[in-house]
Amino acid sequence: MGKTAHLSLTEHGAYNVLLDHCYSQETLSSDKDAVYRIARAFTQQERDAVDSVLLQYFVLTGDCYTNKRVNKELAKATEQSIQNSNNGKLGGRGIKRKESETKASALQNESETKAKQKALPDYQTTRLPDTTLPDTREREVDKPPRSPKIVSKFEKPTLVEIRTYCEAIGASINPVTFFNHYEAVGWKVGKNSMKDWKAGVRGWNSRDAK
Repeated sequence: MGKTAHLSLTEHGAYNVLLDHCYSQETLSSDKDAVYRIARAFTQQERDAVDSVLLQYFVLTGDCYTNKRVNKELAKATEQSIQNSNNGKLGGRGIKRKESETKASALQNESETKAKQKALPDYQTTRLPDTTLPDTREREVDKPPRSPKIVSKFEKPTLVEIRTYCEAIGASINPVTFFNHYEAVGWKVGKNSMKDWKAGVRGWNSRDAK
């Protein structure tokens, strides 16, 4: 970006297209018409942009244009390919040899550390419990008080509320029958006090639907 910040938008586009072509084909023809086709430069303004980019960033060598950055990246890729090929011929022995050397070095360091510890007096190798650290355990009195559990209080519905709710959910039960039934049993479900009369309406409606 530092070396191409002064380029126009058209010149940036031409530069990127020509670079991509060089990376793909590893060469760029010296034939200007061929270069214009590669860069898709059809207007005179676009061809002027291609000429400007070639002049600033490419060198005409024989029958092709070359770019310093492209040559560097291609050389690096070739070197890596050769190294990978050599590693493949060794069957990974080079990598295993390096892992073996690393493991041997770690074992040697561990052995030297143990030898040094044996040479020290007991009072220098025995770790005493640290009594100076503050006790970070949370005491019971420091814990915040627990919030009391809120239990919603059941409120007996009116007949109008039951009828309105039945209409809202499309229930087919008789609101009067529902109200009279639970009014007679003290608004209890079995032996327990009712907690949600709307759930009771839905339950009655489900049974009627069956």
